[in-house]
Order: sequence, then structure tokens, then C-alpha cells
Amino acid sequence: LTVKSVIPFWMNEYTLWGWAYKNHSESSLARYNYLYASALFKQYDEVIKTAEKYKEKHGSLEVADQAVYANALLNKGDKESLNYYEGVISVLPKFHENNTPETRVRVNSFNMTAVQIGDVYSSYAIGLLLMRNDVESAIKNLKIADWYSLPDQKSNVNYYSAIALYLSGNKNKALEFYRRQKKVDIAIGVKNYGMVSSLIKSYCKNYEDRNSQCINFSQNNPF
Repeated sequence: LTVKSVIPFWMNEYTLWGWAYKNHSESSLARYNYLYASALFKQYDEVIKTAEKYKEKHGSLEVADQAVYANALLNKGDKESLNYYEGVISVLPKFHENNTPETRVRVNSFNMTAVQIGDVYSSYAIGLLLMRNDVESAIKNLKIADWYSLPDQKSNVNYYSAIALYLSGNKNKALEFYRRQKKVDIAIGVKNYGMVSSLIKSYCKNYEDRNSQCINFSQNNPF
């Protein structure tokens, strides 16, 4: 009976942390991991609902929770997400500004892991690009995201970099990022590379008249 009752909660992160949060709703660890798992499983409405419920009760979100909330808003196309990302970034330690082996060791002693901090910068970057047409700032934040990411954690960073660099006019460098990451994707049997064309199309729907690269893309899509 115990096995049949407990095993389903361990089927994946979403069910596990959903159960943990339900039983320990005041635990910051359970709440954050539930929000993070919900975002991974694209349950963005659930992230928003849970975060706003906590914010209503406590007045504000904890930094890690706010990062996931911003991600959910971004995926729902809400421009307010950028303000939340900026709030998170303003209080995050700037480990990347002191690029030493010792600093890298210290990153994961913070209450967010290096990859989670990297996700903040990379997601903020793609938001800047798609919602503000700020290609230069997107590239700047992607370089920071790259610093926090290990080689096998750079899929989004590399694809977002390919997009930003292409839209900045640096086609050769963009294709270098794209082809390198696509080769990795194909080797492990995933097709994340499709996001590049998709996101450039989304960008060009809004900014075609302000970026000549959109015309080049429509005539000859190199991705």
C-alpha cells in the first residue's frame, strides 16, 4: 500500500514537488522547486497562480521565486516579465564580474545554482530582443549567461546567441553558434534547433520595418 501510494509522486519532478508543496506550502524549498518544475513542464498558468497567491499573502516574492514567475510571464507574452527579471538581476551577486576559479566555486553556495542564474540572464536576453527590440543588450546578457553555464547546459544560450547575432548582422558568428549546438542536439536526438527560425519569425512580425535582417531572413533562411 505504501509503495503504491508513494511511487506515483516520484514519477517526475512536477508530481514530486507538487506533492511536497501541497503538504509543506510554507517551505521555501518546496515552493521554489514546485514553481521550477511547473515551469519545466510548461505549466505557466500554475506558476503565475501560485506566485501571485504567495505575493498577495506576503507582499513580495523571494528572489528565486520571482525568477521563475518572470519566466512564466515571459512565456505568456507578458512584457511585465522584463521588469521582474530586472528586479532579480539587481539583487543577484555579480559573480561573473570577478572571473576567477574561486568565484566559480562560490556560485553554487548561493541559494540559486549557477545554471539557474544563467537561465535568468538568457531568458531576460530573449525577452529584451522579442519585446523591446534591444539586440545589443540581449547579446550582453547572453555573454553573462554563458559564463554561468557548463558546456552541456548551453543549449538555449547558444541558440539565443545565434538569433541575437544574426539580427545584429553578424551572420557568420550566428551560424557558428547554431551549427555547433545543432550538432550536439542531433547527437542526443533532440530538435531544439527549430526554435531559432521560430523566434526570428516572431521577432520579424513586430520589427520587420526596423531591422533589414528580417528581409534577408525571409529571402534566405540560413537556419
